Amino acid sequence: MLHYLENKIFGVFFLILLSFSLNGQDYQFSQFNKAPLLINPANAGMGKGYNRFNLIYHTQHPTSNFVFQNYHFSADGPIFSHKMNTSRGYLGLGFHAFQEKSANTFSKLDIGITLSSYVDIDDNNQLSFGFQTDFIQHTINTSSVQWASQYNNSLGGHDPTINSGEAFFSNSLITFNTATGLLWKNSTKDQNLSGIDIASFQIGYGAFNLFKPRKISLLANDRAFVRHVIHGRGLFAIQELKYGIAPQFLIQKQGPHFDATAGADVKYYVKGDTKYTGFVRECNLGMGLFYRYNDAIIPKFSIQINDLNISLSYDLSVGPVNNFNGTVGGFSIGIQYNDTYGVLFNQGNMHVVNRSRKMRKL
Repeated sequence: MLHYLENKIFGVFFLILLSFSLNGQDYQFSQFNKAPLLINPANAGMGKGYNRFNLIYHTQHPTSNFVFQNYHFSADGPIFSHKMNTSRGYLGLGFHAFQEKSANTFSKLDIGITLSSYVDIDDNNQLSFGFQTDFIQHTINTSSVQWASQYNNSLGGHDPTINSGEAFFSNSLITFNTATGLLWKNSTKDQNLSGIDIASFQIGYGAFNLFKPRKISLLANDRAFVRHVIHGRGLFAIQELKYGIAPQFLIQKQGPHFDATAGADVKYYVKGDTKYTGFVRECNLGMGLFYRYNDAIIPKFSIQINDLNISLSYDLSVGPVNNFNGTVGGFSIGIQYNDTYGVLFNQGNMHVVNRSRKMRKL
């Protein structure tokens, strides 16, 4: 019994340390492409067509005493869009809000604005540069944490009256952050008979925490490492069939921390898109499988109807944390809406269709 309780307390303590480690690594989403501004500021305004909206709910470690819930919202799109048909250079603007919570113990709020500048190199290629600034607030309630040093042999369990010996320099912290990034995007004009791109892809690099902001820690003046991100995605038609394959990858390096996720979706197109008018709209079903290095296997299901895409995924833990939560890693739902033809704010005109030929799928 004593051994069991000690392991339980250590397991909770381990998850707390894990949360701090993930905080040190900034963000970790299974559906990372539905958080485009958190992986590269150059993504602002580079969605399909005009405006793009993303919403993510992600839960981690639901079998533990510290369930982490992540909420993310972002919106981005081109500005000065009335000049889209007369110039090859545009500006993009983005907004995001992110919150991570664990009951009444830990909370992180991140609100940011992103500005990008991008240029059409030719009819198939675009290059974008972005800059981002964030307001970040961290809070932690240490009184709700069960530390291993508070185990009471006589009680046979946790005793909150025992001094844990752990002292944080601050339980609340407000900081500002900055990031920058580059993105190259290639979109072919060629489609197969089912309306799927023959080959479209993009690759980018982002750098976050440029001025190494402070963070809540047991150490004085502890600062976040710069987070380096390399990411890519594509869409390729499978011959003349109604199937497309969409490989994706994300690599992050932040100080001693390393994170890599890779996999692919296979999509079945009930109806393909068209590059000539906005009246034939896309509809597809997708099944995907991804692997996050030394952490999780992630099956995924998605459905797209017109401009709305909804995807569900589940993290099956396979890394060290598997010793504490079994395979129960967490559930995620992602929703993306692409205003392909600029109908939301009456931006659309025939020139939007011309632009969407170069930005159809990614």
